[in-house]
Order: sequence, then structure tokens, then C-alpha cells
Amino acid sequence: MTAVVISGLVVACSSESPEGSNTKTLELSHVQTATDFAFFHVFATEFQSNVREYSRGELDVQIIPAGQLGGERVMAEGLQLGTTDSAIISSFQLGNFTAPLLTFDLPFLLPDYDVANQILRSESAMEPFNQALREVGMVPLAWGNGGFRSMISNTPGVETAEDLRDIKIRLPESRVYMEAFKELGANPLPMAFGEVVPALQQGTIDATENSLQGIYEQRWFEVASEISLTEHFFSPIPMLIDERIWAGFSPEEQKILRKAAIDAANYEHEFLTETHDEAKALLREEGVSFSQPNTDELRKDTYPLYRSFLEGENGEYLEHVLRETNQAHLIEDIYRA
Repeated sequence: MTAVVISGLVVACSSESPEGSNTKTLELSHVQTATDFAFFHVFATEFQSNVREYSRGELDVQIIPAGQLGGERVMAEGLQLGTTDSAIISSFQLGNFTAPLLTFDLPFLLPDYDVANQILRSESAMEPFNQALREVGMVPLAWGNGGFRSMISNTPGVETAEDLRDIKIRLPESRVYMEAFKELGANPLPMAFGEVVPALQQGTIDATENSLQGIYEQRWFEVASEISLTEHFFSPIPMLIDERIWAGFSPEEQKILRKAAIDAANYEHEFLTETHDEAKALLREEGVSFSQPNTDELRKDTYPLYRSFLEGENGEYLEHVLRETNQAHLIEDIYRA
């Protein structure tokens, strides 16, 4: 196969194609390795398969997994600088580039997977966030589901905010994530992903958090044995493309890519929902204990953070999400708290 680069796209002349035809190949990056519960990779491979099928081989996708092009922040910067074609990126990283995306960092924002999948599939619900991303040079094709994050610790399970008092918990570097756990009385610490295991072993931290699938894949149950099903954060994972790369596709090609991405996202939503229970069962087999906190009470403890968000310049985005998910009644509760 020979290839040339045109407007950032690899255009490959393939011997498998009819003579004289060209295949446009889009590079798609993400940070996960190809494992059983790797929902980023499932999203990517389903998109790849759909693109090949829907375009009848005229378009292709080259997946670059495992953070080969850098972490999610580097990928997001690459979409703006022209060094990344497309990528699947967690929303908590994108808030660093466009403030409306910080909305999804709020704790206990969505109640369950059904509501989460419903809003991610709603064009009207997601359009304000699509527009915010387009304004910084990132074109969203579809929104994947990054799951609900729960806590795994070397301390007794969490039932109330009091159980979180002074707990040292590793969190991703999200300002809202940090503020949320401070409101709950914990001591949140930013820390590189690869440092979590030794930090738990050495007592530098008491806890960390992730989706149940992520906790199992990282084998954190080998160094911590208590999971609190807090489901405190929900993280969408949009598939984004550099606006200049997007402009290089014809309207018909754009239609194919968008449909391929939406269908892949819907597939990934179901995959993530199903594997949540599977991961929970596997963690039980490994000897992990589970506790079920009262998340309604925990959310009330974070209402000061909600109020500051509602009163800020991006409060309309939070109101929008609450209304789209039939939770508008919470706005009065937040101001009364």
C-alpha cells in the first residue's frame, strides 16, 4: 500500500480497492488498551467497522490506542493544533478547553445509566455542548458513555459524608472533582494514574475511584478491598475530530462518519451498561466488599458547589441538563440549602 497525506488525512491507494480508487483513512486516538472492558476501544472499533461498511471501503479508520499520541489533554491540544485527526476524550479533560463541559463534572448529576444514555442520545440535549466544542475547533461526532465512578479504598465503606471525613482520595485533575470532594470533607489529591497502586500500598492515599470496569481492569482490588457504590461522577466520552480534518470530507462522507459514530456510541452505551454488572460480579469473586451509600444525602452536601455553578457564567448549562433529565425541581432545593 502507498499513501500520501492530503489536508491531514491519509489517502491510501489500496490494492484491495478497484483500480484507480483511493481510500481516505482517518486516525482515531484514545487512551485505553484493548482489554475486555475497554469501552473507549469498543467505541473506536465499532466506529471503524461501521465506517468501512457504510462507505463500502471508500473510508477507513486507523485506531491509535493506549495513549500512543499522549494523554487526553495532549490529544485535545492536538485537535486544536492540527497534530491529532480525531480522538475519544473524557469530558473532565475537556472542561480545561471549554467551560460549559465542566457541567458534567458535577457530582451526582445523573441518577442512572438509563438517564445518562437518554441524554447522550438526544440531539437537543447535547447541542449546547456540541456548539461549545465547535467554538474551540473540535467537532463532536457522537457521545460515548464513560460510566459512573465509584470509590475503592483501604478504609471502611462510605454510607454518609462523615465517612469521607479526611479520607485521602486520588482524583483526576479536574477542578470541579476536587471541589466536590472537599465539600464532602475528604482530602482529594491529584495524582498520575500510574502512581495509584504504590500510593495505596504505601498509605499515601486511602482511596481512588473509577468505573467498576476500570477498577477491575486496573486490578486495584489487589491493593484495596472496599468499594463504595457512590457513583459520584459520570463522564461522557465524546468522539471529536479536528475541524480542519472535518472540512476535508465531502458532505456525503461527513454524513457517513456521523452515522457511523452515532451507531457506535449507541452500541457502546449498551456494552457499558451490561458490563457494569459483570465487573461487579467479578470484583465480588476477588473478595471485594461493597457498601451502598445514600447518594441523595451526599448530593445535598454538595449543593453549595451546585449553587456557585448556577450563579456563575455557565449556570445556564447546568439548568439545561437538569431540565433535560426531569430534575428541574432540584434547582429550588439547591437555592434553599
